[in-house]
Amino acid sequence: MKALFYHLHGDPWGHSLLALVDGLPSPTRESATPELLDSARALDKHYIPTRYPNGFAQGAPVDYYTKRDAEDCITHAESILSFCRSQIRQPKSDSGAGEGGGGANGGTTS
Repeated sequence: MKALFYHLHGDPWGHSLLALVDGLPSPTRESATPELLDSARALDKHYIPTRYPNGFAQGAPVDYYTKRDAEDCITHAESILSFCRSQIRQPKSDSGAGEGGGGANGGTTS
C-alpha cells in the first residue's frame, strides 16, 4: 500500500491499511472495492495482537491464532497486493505532466 502511495507521489503515514486506503488520492480511492476495504479492516485487527506477546489478556498469540486465521490473512493480503499492483501498472492518465508512461501492459495475477 505504501508503494502505491509513493507511486502516486503521496506521503503515506501509519500502519492502518484502512486509513491508508482512505487516504489514497481520489481516482485511485474510488476504485477500492468494498471487499478491499473489508480486507484492510480484517488485517488491521491483527496488527497489535500478533506482534506483541502481551497483546491478549492471557497467553500468547500462538494460543489464539489458527492455521485458518493465517490462511484468511494471506488471502486478504493477496487481494490488497493485487489491487496495489493493478493500480501501479495502469498507465497514467490526466494526472501530472504528460510524459505518457508506457510500461507493463496487462497481466493481472489472480
